[in-house]
Amino acid sequence: YEGIDCNAENKVVNITLRNMNLRGIIPSDLGRLAHLRVLDLGNNRLSGTIPSDLRFAPIEHFDVGNNTVLGPLPPLLCQEDGINHNGQRGHCS
Repeated sequence: YEGIDCNAENKVVNITLRNMNLRGIIPSDLGRLAHLRVLDLGNNRLSGTIPSDLRFAPIEHFDVGNNTVLGPLPPLLCQEDGINHNGQRGHCS
């Protein structure tokens, strides 16, 4: 599928759906993707909150910029350098 990459074992590792005019909420089921490294949903029309279940996925790059998503990042996402460009040794600002 466009914007979704899998590894050799057919496990989803990358979801990049920027500028796709997506509407609705971010599904909490994305947190069940045990191999997901990149979640880039920037520049869409997403709303609601950032699902706390995303803390379960091993995300290394996360971007939901230019949407109307509200609420805090799940704390475990803040512990990884570079998540959401926090650039502060894992501390979200």
